[in-house]
Amino acid sequence: ETQLHFPKGANRWEEAVFDFSSVRAELLSKVSNVLFFVDPVSETTAGTFFIDRIRLAEKPIVRLLDDYEGNSSLIETYWDGDGAGVVYTRTVDNTQGVDGTHSMRVEYHKGVPYPTAFFGIAPKQDGFANDFSRFNVLKLHVKKDSIPAMRLMMKFELEGTQLNFEAWKEIPEGATGWQELTYDFSSLDPSIMKKVRAVLFFVDPWFFGTVKETHGTFFIDSIRLGYESDLPAKQFDPAMPP
Repeated sequence: ETQLHFPKGANRWEEAVFDFSSVRAELLSKVSNVLFFVDPVSETTAGTFFIDRIRLAEKPIVRLLDDYEGNSSLIETYWDGDGAGVVYTRTVDNTQGVDGTHSMRVEYHKGVPYPTAFFGIAPKQDGFANDFSRFNVLKLHVKKDSIPAMRLMMKFELEGTQLNFEAWKEIPEGATGWQELTYDFSSLDPSIMKKVRAVLFFVDPWFFGTVKETHGTFFIDSIRLGYESDLPAKQFDPAMPP
């Protein structure tokens, strides 16, 4: 059991968080009831209050798509689009990695003929590997092996919808260490994420204006899906119910 105290005169919505992280997980596998006691140490109290939005904060869940260590990858294939074999050269590198000794080395040379070339990953179309509906972020580690700044755009190809989703991340000039990039797709309805055909990556794409030539080398490792709860960051307006 645990308790919270609301001070006299606090006439507004407040978020109450009951922390049971110290309880052993096996004890929580079968919860019969959740009981609430108001002023349990007092025999004669009276008042009125409102309760809303009772919820559990789930532990973060993670699904590894590929770490290039020879594990059972959920990715069916890697492939290039628009300028295949010209813009990107991808190889598995066995000299460095974030969570092991392997990663994917990507050399790129972007120019006028292929300003929007991409490389893609297709998850296995088995109803599990391609079901992203339980997640809201895609994460990966990138290590840039060249000096100029680099932009890496991620885009989903989804089954049964024309919805276009893309997100950008930029690695600044001179940054050459491993960095974790997080692509947040929490704005998407989970129902449309049940059948993901492909995840596309564009390096320094040019959709408008004069195309600039770019080239360099970087490494990718630990591509995974995650779920980040909005609970810690949720802000309530004291004058309005949640």
